[in-house]
Amino acid sequence: MGCLTDTITNEVVVQVCDSTPVPYEVVIPNVFSPNEDQINDFFLEQSFCQFNAYQLSIFNRWGSQVFQSDSPKIGWNGKLNNSRNLLPEGTYFFVLQYTSAEQVEVLEKGTLLLLR
Repeated sequence: MGCLTDTITNEVVVQVCDSTPVPYEVVIPNVFSPNEDQINDFFLEQSFCQFNAYQLSIFNRWGSQVFQSDSPKIGWNGKLNNSRNLLPEGTYFFVLQYTSAEQVEVLEKGTLLLLR
């Protein structure tokens, strides 16, 4: 019998945050399912970069704020201000404001879908 060999190479791509026109690439999901299955249980932006300032606010369809965070590590769990009160499925609105290390201010607005 013959012998086969192969080489597997993992390549890690690192984005240098200050080398692009917009210093931070932030990926914001448009749907999440806080059903405690450990998959998409939090609405949270994704970024590998650091922020000087950060604020995420979530609003219901009547404009009432249901969540607010000053930390990119704290996401929304689908409850009213992270209490025990589950909020219903539906469309919610987010406002994300952050400042990069280079003092570039960014404002992102959009909708997200909460599924249970």
